[in-house]
Amino acid sequence: MKDLKRVTILNNTVWILIFIAFVSSAQAQSCRDVLNSCSKVDDFFNYKTMARTYKLNPTQKLKIFQIFYGSKGYNINICNRDTTNKFHIRLLDNSSKIIFWDNSKDDYSNNISISFGSTQRILIEVSAVDPKKMTLGNNCLGIEIRYHKEKVIKDSSTEEPDNPFF
Repeated sequence: MKDLKRVTILNNTVWILIFIAFVSSAQAQSCRDVLNSCSKVDDFFNYKTMARTYKLNPTQKLKIFQIFYGSKGYNINICNRDTTNKFHIRLLDNSSKIIFWDNSKDDYSNNISISFGSTQRILIEVSAVDPKKMTLGNNCLGIEIRYHKEKVIKDSSTEEPDNPFF
């Protein structure tokens, strides 16, 4: 009898865990389309280094560590389905906590183009300016980081001719 109860409890627990995993997966996937609402970026930034979506709690502060290589131009674009939601974004040096950019001094802009003289490990902090405005359907956040890379064009006149001996 005790074994039957244990099996039943174990069986119910497994089904509950499967249900929780299914619901969590469905909620995470519901943020997929938020990157479609990102503003258009200049074609100068021709390569994407990161494009992710996050589901935020209204009072949560999202912290992302990203390496930015020196002498490259980057564009950081934060997007949300509801354009009335404003986000406080700060870019900080990971070790010294020096603030490179704080969008509260830039009318809460969601987009910045920036470059660094040397390779930096940067902390990107994002939080809602007014957590009360964030609703269940509008708590998705997208972050897209693009960079500029010169495209190398091969010059056919500098190629070596085929070697007939190999």
